Amino acid sequence: MNDSAASWLMTVAAIGSFDMPSVSWGVPQRRSVTRDRLPSWDATSRPTISVLERPTADTVMISWRDACTGHYGYQKWRLFTTRKRGVCALSGRSIESGDSVYAPQLLGSTPGNAAAMVLAACIDEALTV
Repeated sequence: MNDSAASWLMTVAAIGSFDMPSVSWGVPQRRSVTRDRLPSWDATSRPTISVLERPTADTVMISWRDACTGHYGYQKWRLFTTRKRGVCALSGRSIESGDSVYAPQLLGSTPGNAAAMVLAACIDEALTV
């Protein structure tokens, strides 16, 4: 056997010896980042936020533009009861634990504004204007 073939066989054998975890492509993976573990959102970033529509009672589509966290032209936000305090990105009002808020839906990669929250009452006000 020539040297190039022997080198190739050694490379293939070395690759085959790696202990690789099995991959299940059909099984959804659990998020490594949960909403409770997100860093606090920096309320000083002052994003430009437009409430576009409310497709369902517990979702709203928002346009978010901010130099620090990025631009999301048509981002789905979901209604939930928060367990942490914060600042409403739309109004600047305080958010307390137990308040009804909207926050970006966490699917796929974590968006730059993932920790932002908007009080549900502020969404209602924005949609009636």
